[in-house]
Amino acid sequence: MDKLKNINWVMIFSLLLWCAITLIRVMHHSPWYDEAHAWLIAQELNLFEIIKLMKIEGHTFLWYLVLIPFAKSNFMYPYSMLILNWLFCFIAILILWLKSPFNNWVKFLISFSFPFLGLYPVVARCYAIGIMFLFAITAMDRDKLKHPNWYALLLVLCANTSVMAIVGATVFGLIFIYDLLKNKKKVLIPFTIMGLGALLVLFQLLGSDTKAHIEMPMNISFFSNLIFSNIYINLILIAIIGLILTIFYVKNRVFPIFLVSSYLVLFLMNCIFMGTIWNHFFYYIYFIISCWVLKDNYKILKYDYVVSSLLIFISFLLIFYRAGNYFYSHIMTN
Repeated sequence: MDKLKNINWVMIFSLLLWCAITLIRVMHHSPWYDEAHAWLIAQELNLFEIIKLMKIEGHTFLWYLVLIPFAKSNFMYPYSMLILNWLFCFIAILILWLKSPFNNWVKFLISFSFPFLGLYPVVARCYAIGIMFLFAITAMDRDKLKHPNWYALLLVLCANTSVMAIVGATVFGLIFIYDLLKNKKKVLIPFTIMGLGALLVLFQLLGSDTKAHIEMPMNISFFSNLIFSNIYINLILIAIIGLILTIFYVKNRVFPIFLVSSYLVLFLMNCIFMGTIWNHFFYYIYFIISCWVLKDNYKILKYDYVVSSLLIFISFLLIFYRAGNYFYSHIMTN
């Protein structure tokens, strides 16, 4: 009886509901051009050719690598690819429920927000696997000095999923290096792992043709369909959230290293290449991660409810998110 009382029934119900909805959507999803393109690359090229091709693709190779056994044997296309991508997103959601410090309301709303219900688990691209590794790294972050080699390996795997995941892996990696040196830990093996991982990423992406063009910061159209379809409402909302967060961090005398660093890199990337909602929702993902890291590392905070309230507010709005026409006109270009 006591064991039954300790079961998180909200988690069980939420996960079952999430699985039912997303699997129905997956089974009724016809792959888009960019999904089929990745399958054909894995089917036609060997691993070394795939790694060399990443300069043109603008991604890193891990998603293509996991597709190889299925693509080479032409096993149940497209369902093997779709289910594999769905599985990565499910693991990410499972890590969120089991390891994050948020309450059930926050976890529920994140799970059923548009990115995690209608985008990343359904459309088979390289992003769900990266989110899985990002959440795994975040869950392990507090104990990273106890398992530095495994943590370093997770960082390398994460960085080799997509450019968007490289942002988080790099920020986590730099903080990790600082913590290793500060605490005088043995650094040879983790530094070697991360060094080789960095060289692998550079080999894939250095010299990439990104068709870069400097835009008005992130191109003003970025804000036109961020949460609402009105650019001015979105800008006002961002300003209010930014002000609340600034006051919160100042009051607690905490500098949000992960949040500021990841957002700065994302902003600079979007000034060069605007991208579309695949990329833009990483602002949401990195906000979740920054709140996760904050609550894990600071048990006593003034106005602790602010973080949860903002996550609830943003995630609730994103439940009703609908992609604008600009998204469907760009799905083949990013």
